Amino acid sequence: MLGAAPPAERDRPLPDWRPPPSAPIRLAELSGEVSGKGAERSWHRAEWRGERLAKAWHRSEAPQGVVFDSPDLTGLGFDPGTIEIVLAPAGASSLRLLLDVPQRVFKDVVALRHREVDVPLPAPAAPGGLVSVRLDIRETLEGNWLDAGTEGRLRAIRVVLPGAGPGARLESVTLLDALAAFRGPAGRRVAEAGGVFRPSWYVAPGARVRFRIRVPGANARLRWHEAGVGGPVRGSVAVVSEGRRQVISSADDGPVWAAREAPLGRWAGRRVTLELSASAPETPQGGRVGLALFGDPRVFDGNGLPQATPDVLIYLVDTLRSDALGAWGAERARTPAFDRLARGGVRFRHAQSNASWTKPAVTTLFTGILPPVHRVGARAYTDRIPPDLPLLQERFRDAGWCTGSFVANPLASTLTGLERGFDAAYAPRHWRGRVALGLHPSASQLHEALLGWLKEEPDCPAFAYVHTLEAHEYQLGRYRLDQGGPRAAYARAVADADVQFGALLEALERRARRRPLLLVFLSDHGESFGEHGARGHGQSVYQTEVAVPLVFYAPGQLPARDVDTPVGLADVPATLLDLLGLPPLPEGQGRSLLPFLAGRRAAPVPVPSSLLHFFLAGDEPERHALLFGDLRKVVLEEGRPAQVFDIARDPGELRALEQGTEEPSRRIRAWLEAQRRRREAFEKAHPARAGRPLDSEALERLRTLGYAD
Repeated sequence: MLGAAPPAERDRPLPDWRPPPSAPIRLAELSGEVSGKGAERSWHRAEWRGERLAKAWHRSEAPQGVVFDSPDLTGLGFDPGTIEIVLAPAGASSLRLLLDVPQRVFKDVVALRHREVDVPLPAPAAPGGLVSVRLDIRETLEGNWLDAGTEGRLRAIRVVLPGAGPGARLESVTLLDALAAFRGPAGRRVAEAGGVFRPSWYVAPGARVRFRIRVPGANARLRWHEAGVGGPVRGSVAVVSEGRRQVISSADDGPVWAAREAPLGRWAGRRVTLELSASAPETPQGGRVGLALFGDPRVFDGNGLPQATPDVLIYLVDTLRSDALGAWGAERARTPAFDRLARGGVRFRHAQSNASWTKPAVTTLFTGILPPVHRVGARAYTDRIPPDLPLLQERFRDAGWCTGSFVANPLASTLTGLERGFDAAYAPRHWRGRVALGLHPSASQLHEALLGWLKEEPDCPAFAYVHTLEAHEYQLGRYRLDQGGPRAAYARAVADADVQFGALLEALERRARRRPLLLVFLSDHGESFGEHGARGHGQSVYQTEVAVPLVFYAPGQLPARDVDTPVGLADVPATLLDLLGLPPLPEGQGRSLLPFLAGRRAAPVPVPSSLLHFFLAGDEPERHALLFGDLRKVVLEEGRPAQVFDIARDPGELRALEQGTEEPSRRIRAWLEAQRRRREAFEKAHPARAGRPLDSEALERLRTLGYAD
């Protein structure tokens, strides 16, 4: 169903947008030729075995299982990296790791969940035998709210073995410094400097990595970001051509990324060798430490881009109910900027989140896969996406867009693995020392970082993701005040988010005079204020928590119209890829909304929402819902009969229907069975890797490094 659009615009063709004619040469995606041994690097570590382990670590019994507590680690000056544990599980099938870091604000239960990791354990080869587990602690702490508001230092570790018998014991515990993640003289990985993550090459002093490329044209240039880690280091870039080596950049690298650029036009059309190398002064012991990081080095042809390639921005306001906005009927709402956007774009009046909390919802947004299939967040707060799962941002990056992520909520970035595929991912720790009481950057800080990044990439079309937290943090004192209760505080927080967004929109529309802008405005979930006995989010799949705004806004390109057909977040990636002519995500379950953008009708399909688990809710039953095209909605809670509501007549879902419920109930159970089959195929294609036990290859690498016997 479509709203009333002017007759002349109902069949207006979609914009003639196309990908860039060529993508840059990305060195972070090339294998490169590594030479040189590199300097010896001193990786600080602590290791406990035998009697030393028995004296230092305390074993106890508790209701949650067998518990091992570490000694005080603050004296180590340990930069959190990796922990390796060899243990006898004695019947335990999982391990729970609790990381103790200093905290300022969070209540104990919330702070605990923010630094807790659950890891499945394999069965030992023989009864009473040992298993090994190796975990990247940094993945949990980096970019977390706690990390932004503290020093990020590890104070202590607690290991819990739920259900373990009396024979449970630790055999050895080893802590490796963060530099241990950089193996060998040079290599590729997503590297962090100053709270910004970039796909990078790292090079140790005394080593180099070379790439054979053809310089595309007279305006070609190399662009990259550079930083140092682990000690003073100088990074250098050289071009080798016809036997001659010319250094085109050499600088001392600090702990924060520095933008670099060098022209390559003098070698236009030639095959040359690009070389990345590093040097460092000798230490008093005669060695060299540190690494040079080369963040996302790319060779551009420099010939400009056609106007047919738009900037694409996904702008997400965390915890925003659609009925909190004036454009969705909220009385006395102070949301003029959001309302102007909604009225000037294609507004989906019945958009649904596919989950009622951030981690599974945003995973669906960037994969197109529904929560019952990907199940990210269903096992643990620190669940990460499979490392080989194709992502929306990767599609744009591969096609030639520059990609950036500016996220106040680490659940939508580094704590889920969604920083992957972005040229630059700004995590909360980027604003360390400048964050608000709630330990998150403000929307204006995110906007400042976005606009600064756009200036660094003036001739590259941008695919950007901005995720703000003002509405989520409505219980902070500056919104709560003394009058009106939670709803009034929420309205004030939403109004604040609107003001900050309005300033950004003006800046983006000025940029749109040079390049088209496509802005997708949405939220990950809503918020309950006592409806159905729930408060907050991650509590239910009722409309209070899953009805979200969704607008596709492209001034002068997409005519304004309303769409009444229900749609979901899983449809967004399919729509963007279809609209820009890019390959679809192979496992995506959403559908393209292009017919609606063009003013045509399309058959409605049921839109699902799911709540599998929420880290603050304990072991609650799973909940699922389907919203049908006629606005009937079926809600199914595990272990209870399904309920059917008429959202058109009963938007608050106060009265379940008594007639005509058999077919919706049958359809949701059939849908759940179909998701179960898809999940089995998904898990077979992407075996869980987080917290996997060490395999023989990994153990051999540790032995080579001196970290295992």
